[in-house]
Amino acid sequence: MQLTEVESWQIAGDSPAAYEEYLVPGFFKPWADKLVQLSSPSPGSDILDVACGTGIVARTAASELGSDSRVTGLDINLQMLNKASEMAEKEGLEIEWQQGDAGDLPFEDNRFDHLFCQQAVQFFPEPQQVLGEMNRVMKADGTLALNILRPIHHNPAYSILADELEKHAGETAGTMMRSPFPDWDQKTIRNMVAEAGFGDIRIQLEIISMRYPSPEEFLRREAASSPLAGEIEAMEPERVMKLVDDLNRSLEAYTDDRGVVFPMETYMIAAK
Repeated sequence: MQLTEVESWQIAGDSPAAYEEYLVPGFFKPWADKLVQLSSPSPGSDILDVACGTGIVARTAASELGSDSRVTGLDINLQMLNKASEMAEKEGLEIEWQQGDAGDLPFEDNRFDHLFCQQAVQFFPEPQQVLGEMNRVMKADGTLALNILRPIHHNPAYSILADELEKHAGETAGTMMRSPFPDWDQKTIRNMVAEAGFGDIRIQLEIISMRYPSPEEFLRREAASSPLAGEIEAMEPERVMKLVDDLNRSLEAYTDDRGVVFPMETYMIAAK
């Protein structure tokens, strides 16, 4: 089974809260900091965060730039937007949240100074169309900054997790876990961005360390903050225990006295 549509990674229920609690601090926030640095927006900028999720990139930009700038976050998932709005209010940030399709952006041509898209391009059914839409709504001197996870063999702990999920929970669960890691190299990404009309394309690799208290907690947090929740909940308790046991053995090389730690690698892309 191949899940190629964006709906294959849409989360529901309490997942936005888990996503914000478990995934944002560990890697979405550090990558958001790097994305904003990559684009270097100045006060007074008009900024769009495409497929914003719980809005960490928009929130980071708004926090750094202050009230002089206009920041908008767009996502197709209303529950994620509700969580984004809640977090922005807690942080005292003024951000416009809008539900919409990244493949048909509800904005006029040549509006934005800076566009961001964090870990979402790989989920779009037609990524080239989305990149073209980003080009359309961006000013002639604007800047695009996005990131895309490297192929899963560069993210070994997730490769192990995907294999164990497939073995114990089924092919769909394994496919879900692999879907954030497209099999794209730098040349592929560069060509995609160039064909959308962008120039001055710069790609760099970023590697961060992820740490969890245990392999079991790694599984629990990933499941709670993604569509895997339903797949895990459907399993019998004995099968879940077997999955945890096998995951502990498979991740032994990444386990120390503090839990489990492993590298995560992503492409960071900037373009004009």
